[in-house]
Amino acid sequence: MFDQVAMTRTRRAVFGIGAGVFGTTALAACGGSEAQSQPAQQPTAAVKATGKVVHAMPAGSPDELLPRQSQMEAFQKKFGPALTVELLTLDTYDQKVQVMLASDTPPDTFSSGAVNVATQATNGTAKDLTPFIKRDKVDLSDFYPALIKAWTWQGKHIAFNDTWDTTVMFYNRDLFNRAGLKVPDASFTYDQWVETARKMTNPNNANEERPTWGGAILTHTPVVFNLIWSWGGEVFSPDGKRCLLNTPEAAAAVQWLADIWNKHQVAPPPSYTSQPGQNWPQLMVAGRVGMGMDANGLSTARTLMQATDLNWSVVAIPKGPKGRQNWMFASTTVMAGQAKNPEGAWAWLRYFTSPEGYDVRGGTETARSTHSSRANSPRLATQPWLTERGVIQAWKDSEATLHGPPQVVNYQAMNAEFGKAWSQVWSGQKTAKQALEEVVPVVNNLLAKT
Repeated sequence: MFDQVAMTRTRRAVFGIGAGVFGTTALAACGGSEAQSQPAQQPTAAVKATGKVVHAMPAGSPDELLPRQSQMEAFQKKFGPALTVELLTLDTYDQKVQVMLASDTPPDTFSSGAVNVATQATNGTAKDLTPFIKRDKVDLSDFYPALIKAWTWQGKHIAFNDTWDTTVMFYNRDLFNRAGLKVPDASFTYDQWVETARKMTNPNNANEERPTWGGAILTHTPVVFNLIWSWGGEVFSPDGKRCLLNTPEAAAAVQWLADIWNKHQVAPPPSYTSQPGQNWPQLMVAGRVGMGMDANGLSTARTLMQATDLNWSVVAIPKGPKGRQNWMFASTTVMAGQAKNPEGAWAWLRYFTSPEGYDVRGGTETARSTHSSRANSPRLATQPWLTERGVIQAWKDSEATLHGPPQVVNYQAMNAEFGKAWSQVWSGQKTAKQALEEVVPVVNNLLAKT
C-alpha cells in the first residue's frame, strides 16, 4: 500500500514546502560555516572519474526510489566498476543531511529543491557547477529555460535534475456525472470552481451520513502562491529584496481560499483534512470529494491508482482574474560544497539528468523530463494511463503558465512566517488583508538580514 503521508513528507522536504535544513543559520549552528570557509576545489582539465559517489535522497515509497535505482544500475553498467554510486536513503531527511553537510562525511550529491538554490549558493552547501559546465562545454539548450533560471543564482549554476512537475487538479468523474455537470477543462476558472463545488457539496450524505464536498484544496505554499499570481499579485520584488504581499491582489487571492471553507463551505477545512485518514485523496477514493488540489503534483496519482473503481482524471489548475499561474516544481540535485569525489559526482549528475538518464527511469512515471526533446518520450507511450487520465494534456496546457519558485536567500524562514499568517486566515481569526499587512514587515526584516 502506498503511504500518502510519507510521500507528502518527502516532497515537502525536497521542494522546500516545509521547514528546510539548508539555511545559513542552521548550518552555522552545526559548525557548517567553518567548513564552508575552505576554498572550493575547482575543476581543471577533464579527468576520468573513479571511486564511489554517495547520493543522499529522502526515504520514500518504492515507486519514488525505483527511478533513481534504475538510473544507478544503468550508470554502473556504463561506468563501473571503477565508478559506482551508493544511494543513501534517509528518514528525517532534512535533519540528517544537515548534520552530514556540517561534518567531515558529506554526501557527494543530494536531493533538494529550487527554493533552496539562493541559500545554497550563498552559504556554500552546494558547489557552483559553472566551471564543470564550461570545462566540458555542456550544451544546456535542451533544458527548459525556466528550469535553468530556477537552478541558477547570481551567475552560479547550482543544480540539475531529471524531471519537473507542476500543480494539477484532480477530479472525480462519477461525482460530476451524478450531478449532471460538465467536467472541467483548461478554460475552467476559480469562480467556476466555487459554483461547481457548491453543486456537488452535500453536508449530510443520505447514504453514509458523512459529508460530501465539491472540492478540496490544501494550504501548501505552492497552492497559495498559484492563487496570488493568478490574481495578479507577487510575493517578492524582482530583485528579491522586498515582500509584496500587502497588495489588494494578494489579499483577494488568499481570502478566496479561506472563503471556500468559512463562507461557501464547499470544501473540508484544514482542521479536517489534517486528521489521519482524512486527507483529500483518501476522501476522493471514498467518493466524498469531487475536485482536489495540493502541492504534490502528479505524485498524488499513485494514491488514486490504488482505487481501481475510482473514475478520476487530471486537468490543468483553474484560471484566476489574471489567467493561470502554476508553480513549477523544479526539484534539484546538487553537488555538496565539500564533496569528497567531485569528478565522480559530476559524472553521476550529468548521466542521470541527461535524456538517456530519463529514458532508463523505472517504475510509474509521474513527472516530465527536464529535456524538451523528451516531451514525447517513448517512456511515456508505454504508460497509456497518462493519456487516458488527461495527464499529457494537463502538462501541455500548463507549460505556458509555469511560474518559477521564489529565489531569495533564507526562504525557509520566510515561508515559516507565511504559514503563521495564513493559518490565522484559514481559521477565520483575521482577514487576509489584516494578516498580510502584518507579515510583510516581518518578512522584509528577514530579507534585510540576508
